[in-house]
Amino acid sequence: MKHKNIAAAVALAVAAYSNGAMALAPTVSPDITLYIGGATAQDYGIGLLITELCSEGTLDTYLDLADTSKPGKSYSAYFCKMKSSKITGLTVTDPKVLIYKRSAGGSAMGVSPLVGGGTAIDFMSIANSNCTLQSGKTDVWGCTVRTGTADLQSKKVDMGVSDVNPELFLGDNTPDGFDPVNKILVNKQLVVSAAAALVFGVPVTKDLRDTLQKAEVAQGSLGADCVGDETESCMPSLSKAQVASLYAGRIKTWDSFKVNGQPLSDYAASTAPSNNLVHICRRVDGSGTQAVANEFYLNNPCSGDYGATLPPAAKDSTPNKLAVVSNPLTGPVVIENSGSGDVEVCLNDFNEATVGLGANHPNPAAGYKAWAVGVQSLEKNATLSNKYRFVKVDGVAPTLENVANGSYLHWAEQTFQWRKTNAGGPSGNKLKIIQKIASEASKPSIVAQLNVSFKHSFGDSGYLVTPQNATPDADGVFDANNPVNPYSHSFNGKVDNCLAPTVYGKSNGASAL
Repeated sequence: MKHKNIAAAVALAVAAYSNGAMALAPTVSPDITLYIGGATAQDYGIGLLITELCSEGTLDTYLDLADTSKPGKSYSAYFCKMKSSKITGLTVTDPKVLIYKRSAGGSAMGVSPLVGGGTAIDFMSIANSNCTLQSGKTDVWGCTVRTGTADLQSKKVDMGVSDVNPELFLGDNTPDGFDPVNKILVNKQLVVSAAAALVFGVPVTKDLRDTLQKAEVAQGSLGADCVGDETESCMPSLSKAQVASLYAGRIKTWDSFKVNGQPLSDYAASTAPSNNLVHICRRVDGSGTQAVANEFYLNNPCSGDYGATLPPAAKDSTPNKLAVVSNPLTGPVVIENSGSGDVEVCLNDFNEATVGLGANHPNPAAGYKAWAVGVQSLEKNATLSNKYRFVKVDGVAPTLENVANGSYLHWAEQTFQWRKTNAGGPSGNKLKIIQKIASEASKPSIVAQLNVSFKHSFGDSGYLVTPQNATPDADGVFDANNPVNPYSHSFNGKVDNCLAPTVYGKSNGASAL
């Protein structure tokens, strides 16, 4: 299954559980309404859990149609009768529960609006006569989201989802329109619960990947027939220092990479692009994916001293005076993308000389070929349908097994968070549902289902259950059917992705060699 659009994938996954016989249309009044904001990464797991909690035939899925090629890209909703027998402590029998999910804005929308006084943000409405059943469906609705109309509703976030713990959304990770997250307020106001760990990687345009393969063939580190090969043994590698230098904008042209004393362009697998500048398809400030890259490669903002962190290369509008700014004449050329799908389009554009990004492209009138590097998680491009490929980092492929054996370190523990009840947060039935989602959306049975779709040519990747939520196998050998990570960035029960991962308590010290 292609996970180009997680919300649409969820709709397909839940269709088998709903026949529309007891459908909950937009005109039905819910007993409980829940607003979730933040990263898309947990959407599929949340959707699978919802199917377990809902009475059969009652689940309806609502997807925004702002981008008809990617329904639900920014907003979605789930409406069903939940089985009170599945959630301990509910005071309503089989309540009608409406869950709104906002993905627009990424991880930061699951953090920044929760901290401080709490800020209302836009969610899709389904009650403005803006949703219609999709052709051939009895339980999947398409909804318009017209700005300035009641298609959108301003609501406070009940539950947030982020690719990293909330404390990392400050400095260069602060989203537009919000203040940097105050760590003291996070501790005082929020409950933060570990979700699944997600593997991240370094994607490069396919032509660049092929060129790196050819260069490593010349060096003798890859076999002679590796160019264009998609297997793990033929993956080229960049060092962590090289990736950090690229993301920070310190390398302006690809000829700065020397292979046997020669510029990388001398090893071009096909015609070298006429534009020799480094191109970076990054994410916007507030993106969890960008925050993970900033933390792992640039130690940003983990040092605790903004002046000591290395800022990521940015567009001309960057407020960070220390950042290397996009320069179309000398490089690097930096494209900031709102979503992971936009990163895919960005990389495709530069590999294929197309202009899918339109106004976001540095030359929207005419495409041009260039070698580019991006930021991306490993639930992307398992089908190789996009014109980019992941590379190894320090000789290690981004697979679940390599995370579990401690050799691949570019991964992060995601988190769920909500305001404490005494800080104006949810209580009663709403809190019971939030706690259920936080405790079970990332359980082994669900994560194993997720990873079925993330089988790359170089190995299985995607998600791992955190050891806070399940016990790893005692023998230290990774089992895809029980994908529990023995390592965690947690200390004293608190997730902090700035920490080096260590074997967690439940792992009993098991670590396979």
